[in-house]
Amino acid sequence: MKNLFKMGMALLIVAMLFVVGCEIDKGNGGDNNTSGIDFTSYSGQNASILFRNSTNNRVIAFKSNILEENIIGGIPGNTSLHGIKNDPAFFNSTSAFMVYILTEAQWNAANKTDFVALEKLEQAPLTKFYVFYNTNGTNDTLYEISSFLGGTEYKIVIQMPTNNSAFNAELRVNGTTGRALGYAQAGSFQTELYIQPNVEFNLFPVFHRYNTVRDILEAVYPVNQVTKYAIQYDIALGGDNGKERVIPLGPVLTAAQTNPTTFGVAYIIFENHTTGASMLQITQGQQPVRNSLGISLFSTSLTYQLNMSRIAVGNPAMGGTESFSPSVTFGNFGVGLTGQSRPITPKSGGSETNHTLYDGQVYKVEVFGDQVNELLVATIDLDGSYPIVW
Repeated sequence: MKNLFKMGMALLIVAMLFVVGCEIDKGNGGDNNTSGIDFTSYSGQNASILFRNSTNNRVIAFKSNILEENIIGGIPGNTSLHGIKNDPAFFNSTSAFMVYILTEAQWNAANKTDFVALEKLEQAPLTKFYVFYNTNGTNDTLYEISSFLGGTEYKIVIQMPTNNSAFNAELRVNGTTGRALGYAQAGSFQTELYIQPNVEFNLFPVFHRYNTVRDILEAVYPVNQVTKYAIQYDIALGGDNGKERVIPLGPVLTAAQTNPTTFGVAYIIFENHTTGASMLQITQGQQPVRNSLGISLFSTSLTYQLNMSRIAVGNPAMGGTESFSPSVTFGNFGVGLTGQSRPITPKSGGSETNHTLYDGQVYKVEVFGDQVNELLVATIDLDGSYPIVW
């Protein structure tokens, strides 16, 4: 009897340890299929979108809308790199779309069949991102879920114009190259982002859209038309500052579109007019140069966005701001057959390969020649007066 009792106690202890172990794994994101949601991290061609989750919360990602059938995966808390599965049911074509992020607690508390409530939840998720997925290029952009996000008391309200603008707004922390706190999509009147208490930072809006005419993901950096400093909003909630900060982006977007000569970028349109060279590649030095869609090869044309240099004015994290240089050097670039890049010289003549390009201008590089009988020649029209297509 004593032996049987000891054996029973041992089995009971093992069972208790197994249950406790499972609970510990679940808390650390070890349960990869909680409620049928895949929290596994994928890499390489098996990954579609890359995330960094700097919060303590397990979160769930939704493509386009917050619906159960649109769940693309889960992301454990405190994860530096997590790849969502490249599921052909969601990622079968090149496209741009919103990805909504909810905490696991938010989703568990939601009524999955109340579509009105789910639609309202889209206006106040943990955060959301404007994602571009390219079936033919690289998808190595890392989207960070900021540690500033969370809570239920303090919030930032982003208001967008409800007109036909195609631009989405990205709110970046402490500079136009800082990490994204969240997005407000085109046409949505209001987006709410709840943040942790007792944090201070600056938000810089950056507008994005997929330009179907140029086949490029555009970024527009709005600036003050007088000072030329990047538009920013100082955030400090709590105490006398209240619990809510409203950011109306309609006037900012209107100004950016009305005065497109100060948006921090220049565009270069590459055109292939060669005979026999079905595909050309853009290079800088010996390395392929990819556009915002992750593409370096093109058959007919490809648009490349060249960003102006940023000029810091003080420390943005301490109340400073930044502006953009009025021009940038387009140098050491080439275009041609893979491994046979040709220098880009002025269309007007000469052998210069370093060119000054100006903010808000659109330039054109044309490639001519016969692949079999002659060298290819690439020239750039430095007039910069090609139309800006919004």
